Amino acid sequence: MGTEHGVPGAGGIKIRPPARLDSRAAAIKIPPPFPSPGGAFPLPVSTRGPRRSPPDTVFFYYSQSFIPIMAKISPLTAHTRKRSGSGAINSLRREGLIPGVVYGKEVESFNVRLRAKEVENILHHSVSEHILVNLTIEDTTETKLALIQDVQHNPLTGAILHVDFHSIREDEKIHSNVPLELTGESAGAKAGGLLEHLVHNLSIACLPKDLPEKIEVDVSGLEINGALHVNELKLPEGVTTSLGGTVVVARVAEPRVVIVEEAAAAPAAKGKGKAKAAPAKQAAAPAAKQAAAPAKKK
Repeated sequence: MGTEHGVPGAGGIKIRPPARLDSRAAAIKIPPPFPSPGGAFPLPVSTRGPRRSPPDTVFFYYSQSFIPIMAKISPLTAHTRKRSGSGAINSLRREGLIPGVVYGKEVESFNVRLRAKEVENILHHSVSEHILVNLTIEDTTETKLALIQDVQHNPLTGAILHVDFHSIREDEKIHSNVPLELTGESAGAKAGGLLEHLVHNLSIACLPKDLPEKIEVDVSGLEINGALHVNELKLPEGVTTSLGGTVVVARVAEPRVVIVEEAAAAPAAKGKGKAKAAPAKQAAAPAAKQAAAPAKKK
């Protein structure tokens, strides 16, 4: 297996990094078609290559455009809560505790209380509030797999007011919203276009083990007037979405040029008209006075 510039090749294929090429691309010195080092057939993006390159050099990108970041299951402890009512709940919050509720298909709902710092720490290290947790009820020594279904915040301070936990089984399909993040600088934006991110969260359904924490989408190949649709997203295995396939996730709009020359010329024309009208009024005033003088003498 031969190498060139420290990059391994397959068979007689020579691979060398061209100028200004990222780690996800490589120059392949062989007539297509051929398999890439990753085993897939990449898409040609240029047949010219960089300057001073041999004429038979062809450039291919074999990057993975859609990268799911799988969710982790975080440990969390709680106690059953018997006190209820606004007075009791406010008292809990003053003690540094957060009220919550646990419910599910096979679980009778019950109230819990949690340490505020522990919940805040889990949320702080996650990109989404839909988090899988191993919820341990300390006074009953019972552990449940649960999804943080909803988190209520104080609209003024942002403090956590209440947490809902959905108790689930490992073989139970769950519904969640995961962040959809765009990575890379699109070719259209480099050419002066405006990249518009239209869908920031994707509604999905999957088993707990297949839940992604977020999905990153590489838009570096998006040109001006180009659009990325939901049906073009390569979701992880076992993950589906309820959004229609024609929904636009991101697009690059043409740059808009506003012509201001006509608007600037209009005030100038008005100014010239006023300047011309002023001498005419000044000349008409003495003539009117002279015509009125003989009439007074008679």
